[in-house]
Amino acid sequence: MKRLAAVAVLACACTKPSPEPSRVDAGAVAPVQPTVASGKEIAQHACLSCHSEEMLVQQRLPKEKWAATVKKMVGWGAGVEPAETEPLVEWLAASYGPDAGPWEPKTITAESARAALEPKDDPALSGGDGGHGKQLFAERCASCHGPEARGMAGLGVNLVERTVIYRSGDVAATVRRGRGKMPPMPATTDREVADIVAHLRTLRVP
Repeated sequence: MKRLAAVAVLACACTKPSPEPSRVDAGAVAPVQPTVASGKEIAQHACLSCHSEEMLVQQRLPKEKWAATVKKMVGWGAGVEPAETEPLVEWLAASYGPDAGPWEPKTITAESARAALEPKDDPALSGGDGGHGKQLFAERCASCHGPEARGMAGLGVNLVERTVIYRSGDVAATVRRGRGKMPPMPATTDREVADIVAHLRTLRVP
């Protein structure tokens, strides 16, 4: 009997006590989890800041192809944050995947297509000072588009040898109204736009 009692005491001594339930301080404030924009909102500022909506909606890609496309575009300077990648890919795959149904392209004339791509200068935005434009670009644009205007991942797009820089009216409209992640700068003057455009036109892809 004494032996059995000793064994029982030893067993009780060796048994680990059950962990106490974690206590939460009633006055503590739970950390706020950062929110991520919806895939559609991300596409608005990251994809449509460069591409037309028509170019996006005509695609019919499975999720893995969309993931590869988004990765490629980020490498080229698309403004997609790491936390935005998955919701963007999910939305693109759900909206424009293989089961999205047929896409009916709009028919335009060759003249219309050519006119949309041809260089077009507004007289008020021509004859800019490239030297002053370089200074303005460094002050106002380089933090997002890079010091050489070749874009920065997650921020501004590459502007070197882009069609838009040969359409000064479109540049002025984008600068003043903003587009995607680019904030509007409505106070930018015609002369300042002309100078920045003149600078950008001197840059070449190596």
